[in-house]
Amino acid sequence: MTLLCAGVAAGLTSCLNSDDDNNNSNQGLSAADIAFCASAVSGSHSGYLVYEEQNPVVAADRYDSLAVNWDFVNDSTMLVRNFPASLLAKNVTNPQLKEALAAAEDKTLECRIYFNATSPIGFYINPLKLDYTLSYGDATHTVQVYFLNYNTYSFGLYDSSAKEYKWYLQVYEAYVMEDGATDPSATKLSGQIPFFIVD
Repeated sequence: MTLLCAGVAAGLTSCLNSDDDNNNSNQGLSAADIAFCASAVSGSHSGYLVYEEQNPVVAADRYDSLAVNWDFVNDSTMLVRNFPASLLAKNVTNPQLKEALAAAEDKTLECRIYFNATSPIGFYINPLKLDYTLSYGDATHTVQVYFLNYNTYSFGLYDSSAKEYKWYLQVYEAYVMEDGATDPSATKLSGQIPFFIVD
């Protein structure tokens, strides 16, 4: 699958300890607009999770993909089913942690959403952190994977009239932290990693 993605430089935002949804709202939309958006996107959907993966043979091919499903359960919650731990581990800098996370069970990524446009339907995406209990280095560790929150580069679009890619969702893996650390400088991730979902 080939996908042309515009490059974006996501600014660093505070996403640690931000699993609540008290700092955001469906600003600018009426209750009727929000109900319209929620109805239009409701239910279960399937498509592809696109991630950066350089093809060793074709230099222009910088992406790969795998099948993914996502659901809208209400007007403020989206679930991405079975988000692959192996992809979250790809850019981890600690070799033992990387191996352990890559072998971990895939988890559902719960996201808070905030509608901001009706045509096409647009919304901000605030993924909650994923928690893992992993054994490596002769010890058991709690590992937290954080995503960008309250950031304009974490968003979704749905355009029912589009001929191709009616869905476009984008989130960024931001930090991988060990044992409750909250200082961003302690991250075990090499950088902020984008993931795209399309149909």
